[in-house]
Amino acid sequence: MDLRGSATGFRYVLSIVDHHTRFIQLVPLRDKSANRELRAFVDHYVTLFGPPDHLHIDNGLEFSSDEWRSLLEALQVEHSFSVAYHPQSNGVVERTNRTVKDALAVLARQAPLQWPTHLFAVRIALNSAIHRAVGDQPLYLLLGRMALFGKGLTNRQTVDPDLSLARLADARRLAVEVSRKMRETNKAHYDQAARTSGPYEEGALVLGKIQGNRGPLGDHWLGPCSVQKRLGPVSYNVLDLRPPYRTVRVHANQMRP
Repeated sequence: MDLRGSATGFRYVLSIVDHHTRFIQLVPLRDKSANRELRAFVDHYVTLFGPPDHLHIDNGLEFSSDEWRSLLEALQVEHSFSVAYHPQSNGVVERTNRTVKDALAVLARQAPLQWPTHLFAVRIALNSAIHRAVGDQPLYLLLGRMALFGKGLTNRQTVDPDLSLARLADARRLAVEVSRKMRETNKAHYDQAARTSGPYEEGALVLGKIQGNRGPLGDHWLGPCSVQKRLGPVSYNVLDLRPPYRTVRVHANQMRP
């Protein structure tokens, strides 16, 4: 997440979202080099919660480095990449980032260069709020303990351990069901607004939609391109057959025969 530079030298935020619980970890960074992002991931996530089974990563070059590849192989973490200029392919993180930016904009309105001082307050606020995608507190679903902030001198709770474990199991099952229904609803809405073509075979000739700054009279489509590899159900590596012969990762609805 790219924010403005701060008085303490921080400019970026690494956001890591657990897909099952929607728990978010936010780490301020001074730069987004591969080594800096890797150390933040290890120090602020892996050492706290262990390695994830699967990691869906932003399309940034820093995540395609040999260091990242070696780490994920050593931790036996499967990984996939989102598609550039296609925020829907990493929608959970994109929506979370928008929420974080909006919250920081409000909290740091009087002193924008001090936004890092508010970052962890935003994190606990999001993790202790009821998330509509899972129907419970992300912090509770992850750790099994409700985050309660009483007005008195103590926040201690007296609970029956057996009932707490049963409630946690029920809450986690419900979170899976609510998340599944949310994904189905979002997919249905997206499918109504976008016509996804394909699938494409390797070697097929296609055109790819040009993203970013193409100029007012520039072409809308890149190509001809050759499909090099199918990366997932809707993402492909395609080779532009015109110099300088670049290979790009594109979504199926950014392609046409």
